[in-house]
Amino acid sequence: MKEIYILLFALLTSSALGQLQQGQRVEILNANSITVKRLYSGNVTILKGSVSLANAKGTFYCDSAKWWRNEDRFLAFGRIRYRSRDGVGISAHQLEYVSGVAFLRGDVELTHNLQTLFTPNLKYDTDAGYGIFTMGGRIVTEDGSLTCNSGEYFSRDEHFIFNGKIEADTEDFILKCSRMEQWPKEHRYLIPKGGSAQKKIKSGTTFRLRGSINFGGCNLWKESDIRVSSFYNGVQSVDSTVQFEADSLFDNGNKTELFGKQTMAKWADWSGDSLEIHAFSILKSEQGQLLHAKGKVQTFQKNVVCVSHTLRWDTRDSILRLGKRPIVWTNTYILSCDTLEWHQSHSLKMDSLYGFGMVNMVNQEDTMSSNELSGRHFYGYLNDDGPVYFRVSGNAQAIVQPDLENRFRATCSDIELFFTGGNLDRVTMRQGPKGEVTSPVETMHLPGFTGESAQRPVRMEAISGLK
Repeated sequence: MKEIYILLFALLTSSALGQLQQGQRVEILNANSITVKRLYSGNVTILKGSVSLANAKGTFYCDSAKWWRNEDRFLAFGRIRYRSRDGVGISAHQLEYVSGVAFLRGDVELTHNLQTLFTPNLKYDTDAGYGIFTMGGRIVTEDGSLTCNSGEYFSRDEHFIFNGKIEADTEDFILKCSRMEQWPKEHRYLIPKGGSAQKKIKSGTTFRLRGSINFGGCNLWKESDIRVSSFYNGVQSVDSTVQFEADSLFDNGNKTELFGKQTMAKWADWSGDSLEIHAFSILKSEQGQLLHAKGKVQTFQKNVVCVSHTLRWDTRDSILRLGKRPIVWTNTYILSCDTLEWHQSHSLKMDSLYGFGMVNMVNQEDTMSSNELSGRHFYGYLNDDGPVYFRVSGNAQAIVQPDLENRFRATCSDIELFFTGGNLDRVTMRQGPKGEVTSPVETMHLPGFTGESAQRPVRMEAISGLK
């Protein structure tokens, strides 16, 4: 008889307990049948049929449950679901609840707004809105999908932390690392301990992977409809046509920028004529059609090496513009001038060079002697073998040493050099109205000489054998 009174009391009070206040323990909202059993260890309430229990943070639903009221604990069975007041939804096959903490097992699925976690087990603190999983998991958001060994979820910040053998498939990259943080609502990823990324290139309805970027740290986020990536603490990449290395890399879809700090950033593309650029800042913009470099710029192409303070390269007209007193090395000559243009689209499959300002060109015969040309303007042609034709004009001067005992200086309107197979074949000097040739030479060098003070840069080892 006493058990009947207990059962009636539970049924009468279950509806009144529906409106819970902050800090209350779990209570019954609904059940088709409620039975209280007296055990040596304490009373247990058996709930069956459309069971729902609630605490201050949300409601649990299941087919049946055992509830220990005094311990604030219950076991749930059947089709288990949880819905928090801030929108977190969880489903599982088994659940144990103890004082605000739910332990869920068996095909656990956590959903919150536009993200879903699939995992075999989950510990979820309903009061803190904090979940932890340790047996692997898969996460799906608007930005892609991800797998990992373990992780944590903070529902108030909509913030994931992943650990161990992480592989993320985003819209732009396939990412691999050992630790990652994700804010799906903000479309943001943080990789603090380094990893690798493969760029996804769209190809029709699918995509292909291009190269692999190794990095010390990474931030990925979205600004409006623009996806932005920032790699730092050392970045390296090599694929079939492109290689680069830098301290950091920034990409927002419209531009890609490499930065160097103590060492220069390096970028090379050997899909055509193997252009390689070293600088402290390298910027590619307008879908890769425009390139700017600043800070001790070094350029390598077609057996020609250039050093300048600035570089601008527009692939649409195939012109490189080097500024602030660039220096150019060919196989046999060193050229310096105030500004230089390198045109790479000559109709006869040759490149052309145009120098402006104080022009100086040096041919180092040996450690003891050199031939020099100077003037106000320069242009010349190059092919894969090296120089084809050079011309210096505008108050042109020359210092020539045909042998160790003879050395003379010439002043003329312009000087032409003709090459065969990259080697000097003949020289033509066009005398101006006041042209003169003097010997012996009173000065060692002509104006603008930098041949002995500049050191020819070295290419990246990986492509130094390419043209």
